[in-house]
Amino acid sequence: MLSHPRQIAAALIALFLVGQSMASTSSDDPLKGLPSAVADQLRKHLPGVVVGRAEDLPPLKEARDWLPLSQVDFVFDRTGDGDRTTRWTITPAKKVPGLDKSIKGWTLVQSNGTTRFLSLDKDGVIQSQFTVNHPNGLLIKLDPPEPVVHPVGSDVPPEDIRISVSDLGSPDDVEYSGTARCTWRDLGGFRVKVPAGEFKARLLRVHYKGSVGPASVDGSRLLFVAPGTGPVAFSDDRDISAFLFFNDDTAHAGVLRKVSRGD
Repeated sequence: MLSHPRQIAAALIALFLVGQSMASTSSDDPLKGLPSAVADQLRKHLPGVVVGRAEDLPPLKEARDWLPLSQVDFVFDRTGDGDRTTRWTITPAKKVPGLDKSIKGWTLVQSNGTTRFLSLDKDGVIQSQFTVNHPNGLLIKLDPPEPVVHPVGSDVPPEDIRISVSDLGSPDDVEYSGTARCTWRDLGGFRVKVPAGEFKARLLRVHYKGSVGPASVDGSRLLFVAPGTGPVAFSDDRDISAFLFFNDDTAHAGVLRKVSRGD
């Protein structure tokens, strides 16, 4: 029992210091204020990557300043997966993957076997309407397209997206179809530390909730994009078919190791 005034004073000081330490730790958490599901996803799949806030980083204005639409190659380290890496290659394209259809755009080829077709709409939105999952021979069509990078700094109204999944060998024959609510958000500026260096980046989230064929989907993709560089970290780079049909709960997250640009 504390009875001496000096003992009481010492105890009060100790409690005050502990309280200050806990408050400081809480206030220094760069993920504080994010939706709990987003913060949990970052802590689980990208631990230690977010090192602070970047309140001075302005919102996105020109989408292609944040995701370069040119010949560029990104190499990411897989987090929590030993020495494995994954590669994203953006290349100008004149044809939709899997379809005999000529459209000006770009392909985003991922070393996991997925090719996404990117295009720029009249409002400057980088969007993706077609995805080819080569390992499983599937063509996925989204109508309207999924927004990848939106040139705004606030929320975009959610959209109901019609999803069609076809065999790549017969793209006109739809095997599965359904609808999912797609919500795109810019969650603000952060400082992120990855093998390629430290960047100020905006955190983008695309969330799907709905069903296609016999399966339901409720998942999010998180992407950190830095101006002049592009994607520097991500959590979950799977295509929509993986969300739906394949029982795969590995991290699917990566941090930028290097970027190489073409001429």
